Amino acid sequence: MLQLWRASAEKSSGFRGSTSFNDTKTRKNEIYYFMKDDSQPMPFIFNARIDGQFLYRLYENDYQYIAEVFKTALENFKEDLAPVKEAYLINDPELLRKSVHKLKPVFGYTGLLHIQDSLEVFENGQLQNFSPELLANVFKELMKSIEEGKEIMEEEQKRLIQFIQTRNES
Repeated sequence: MLQLWRASAEKSSGFRGSTSFNDTKTRKNEIYYFMKDDSQPMPFIFNARIDGQFLYRLYENDYQYIAEVFKTALENFKEDLAPVKEAYLINDPELLRKSVHKLKPVFGYTGLLHIQDSLEVFENGQLQNFSPELLANVFKELMKSIEEGKEIMEEEQKRLIQFIQTRNES
């Protein structure tokens, strides 16, 4: 039997606050409709902040591989983030830009495209022209986004593993 399923999601991207970085896309209260065939297992529904459609295009329905991507991203997260923090602490705008550039794929491969977009906006900003106060504020917001992204990855990896185990038991 086919059934019409409805899922709504609130997605938002970009920096919050009064910086000039609010030019990334914002999508709110999107509603997704999809057909579900009762003879087929229900697809995994990702956290609303993750672009699930993007992940399905990238990895198809290989949930095991998606979980592995999340696991790898989390295992390397601290090491990948360290150069960003170091470049900020030593006040090296060019190194900071390069470090942020290297961090972007972590969020792209895990479907956190709003964070990847924020990193790109930050990377393309004229950091050397920022006042120390503005750079500190923008960096603080960026780090907040990055940490939220890490928490989402952790939650989704756990949910994916549980989803895979449940499917295997069926």
